[in-house]
Amino acid sequence: MIRRMVFALAALVAVSASSLPAHAATLTDQEQLLERATLSVKLMRGGPDFAEIERILPRAKAVLIIPSLIKGAFIFGGEGGNGVLLARQKDGSWTNPAFYALGNVSFGLQIGGQSSEVIFLIMSQQGLEAILDKNATLGADASVAVATIGKGVRASTGFDVNADMYAFAKTEGLFGGVSINGAGLGALSDWNHEFYRSDDATARNILINGRFNTPDPRAAALKAVLK
Repeated sequence: MIRRMVFALAALVAVSASSLPAHAATLTDQEQLLERATLSVKLMRGGPDFAEIERILPRAKAVLIIPSLIKGAFIFGGEGGNGVLLARQKDGSWTNPAFYALGNVSFGLQIGGQSSEVIFLIMSQQGLEAILDKNATLGADASVAVATIGKGVRASTGFDVNADMYAFAKTEGLFGGVSINGAGLGALSDWNHEFYRSDDATARNILINGRFNTPDPRAAALKAVLK
């Protein structure tokens, strides 16, 4: 039941229209998410606070971008957001995107709110397989090292060299940070089927088997900023 709540929360997170261009109303939900993910990568790669991304990205096996991870709490806490996952191919290029949701439910006396942009760099095959084969729980199925930038928050000064993933988060809000461990991560199957217009559009077929890797103009801008 908790797992269902996690992914229901992530799937229902509202998308902020303020960061999208005027033509966003004509785009599908998936296309809007791709545009917002592209903007997040541009901003974070261009910022001095995230210089480590430039050093680590060339070695990453996959990248997951969640342009809006929303956290709100009043006694019961919860956070969630939708994102796009791309894997690196043998020639160094990126696959087309698969759509994922990240969500978490926590309990306790909490008051506050927070919005984060998060980029996960997935460094190991084990980390990628944990995401592909099942609904992964970060910190349980894959270790995560986190660098957080936000109001009143300092960047992490070191990384766990054995981590399967690195998470870079830019945050704003009363909580002043972002908690990744314990969050559930799972594919948005309906979104993937709708985007590729095929029931065979599973995350593995998109990211590993190459069955949906024909160049797609809808993902071209995101692939370009990841080069």
